[in-house]
Amino acid sequence: MSPKKFLIFYQDLGGSRLLDCIIDQSRDIINSSNSCFMIHKQSSLLKDTLINRYKLNQVPTVVSKFKVKDWYQLLKSKKITHVICSLSSKNLDMSNANLIQASRELALPSLGFMDHWKGFDRLYDKQGDLKFSPTTLGVIDDYSKNKAALLGLNKSNILIAGNPLLEELEKSFNKQRTEIKSATFISQPDNINGSYKSLFTLPVFKNKSLIDYINNVLAFKEFQIFLRPHPKELSMKSNKIKIDNSSRESLLEKHSLSIGINSIMLLESFLSGNPVIKIKFDEFSQYEGEPIPIDFGKLVFSLDELKIEMFKVFSGNFDRNSTKLFEGSMKASQEIIHRFTSNNNSEIIP
Repeated sequence: MSPKKFLIFYQDLGGSRLLDCIIDQSRDIINSSNSCFMIHKQSSLLKDTLINRYKLNQVPTVVSKFKVKDWYQLLKSKKITHVICSLSSKNLDMSNANLIQASRELALPSLGFMDHWKGFDRLYDKQGDLKFSPTTLGVIDDYSKNKAALLGLNKSNILIAGNPLLEELEKSFNKQRTEIKSATFISQPDNINGSYKSLFTLPVFKNKSLIDYINNVLAFKEFQIFLRPHPKELSMKSNKIKIDNSSRESLLEKHSLSIGINSIMLLESFLSGNPVIKIKFDEFSQYEGEPIPIDFGKLVFSLDELKIEMFKVFSGNFDRNSTKLFEGSMKASQEIIHRFTSNNNSEIIP
């Protein structure tokens, strides 16, 4: 039997961050001698981390717009036996989806982890065929497992991994935080019309955008208001509001009110100890997608409610308690890695 050779591929930043967290704790299995690391340009910031962590002699290959035939050639030339990858949206770049399709057609086992509760459409094509679903799928909870099973995936190949990144945030919760001096609006892209512009720039409030409202009405002189673009949004510049392009870690460490729409970033902010306001406006309803099935933060339904709740938070009127919703996620993820890497191809191809 030929030795196992793992391909580790990172595409979108969110999914890659989760995958990197899990693989980092799997160095007893995944190492430079038995693995090939590849990065999409969306996650090129991981390059130096991987080089230093695994003492790589070669810089990880950075790719984009990789077709199925490109992956065929690479998987064969590198003699890959197992694929572990992020699970990225097909909308901007099919590279991740094409890798999974190629590995399936070559009968190579593949493993991917969903880092949130939505986006299951990335697993199937326009005809509904699950050609972009890995042979082993790690999901956050039973809700996601049942949702994936309804798509036609074999339940025995859907494993609950939790989310180790969210578990880390729960552990870092600091209940001593009290005074709030700033608010950060967490933007989301318009992925319905394919423009990928910030929803907060759309003129949906009587020909005015949310940014216009923030600038004209929410003029809190003693507090700072920021807008944080989504990684998939087009480059944003504004003379109406301060743009926050700091790292995810910096944002979560900063004690700030977080405001947004149905966002995993909002949940991360909540778990790290920040107060959260969730926007549920009719003007944004068509863009929202499926809600996160966890009750957190304060829900507001109008611009007036938003202003009132922001005043409450700035006045110190908010409660926060630590949670243990994702306890045991790293342990569960490691068990999935061990199960996947210890099996032979024929044992796990459905």
